[in-house]
Amino acid sequence: MEDKISLSLNHRAKPFLKWAGGKKSLLPYLLQCVPKNYENYYEPFLGGGSLYFALGPKSAHLSDLNEELINTYIQVKRNVEELIEHLQKMHYNKKEYYNIRSINPQNDLERAARFIYLNKTCWNGLYRVNKKGNFNVPIGRYENPSICDKKRLRLARTALQNATLLVVDFEKILDAA
Repeated sequence: MEDKISLSLNHRAKPFLKWAGGKKSLLPYLLQCVPKNYENYYEPFLGGGSLYFALGPKSAHLSDLNEELINTYIQVKRNVEELIEHLQKMHYNKKEYYNIRSINPQNDLERAARFIYLNKTCWNGLYRVNKKGNFNVPIGRYENPSICDKKRLRLARTALQNATLLVVDFEKILDAA
């Protein structure tokens, strides 16, 4: 029985992004606070999605004010294989990092690939933009960062199928709950 439980936990989706203020370290406490039975799950500050992925709810309303973040989740949900193809073409080096950081992607899929690449290769996974809305975090110092974790992305796609993803202020999502 113990082997079956650990196997199912190993096949559960986990966050595919680093996120400042993420709830991963709080999971043991937060999971104790969640009721055993509930109809819908509402997440007003999605970020890396640690609690959502740990719970694996049947139905969810996931939101954040960060448009790039929510677009990335939507692309994982709808176009994960194409997203993986884009990510596999990207490499970690200073020249490529600053080139990708400076571009303005032409479509939502390219925006998501850029977002994941920058998240995995920038300093500490930090997301920060200047007054003009341009991402301005310097390159991180990594040996060999995992830009494209295909398994995590595919598991996340499956976990997101029954989730509604919204760019909305936390007060509005809480009003809907």
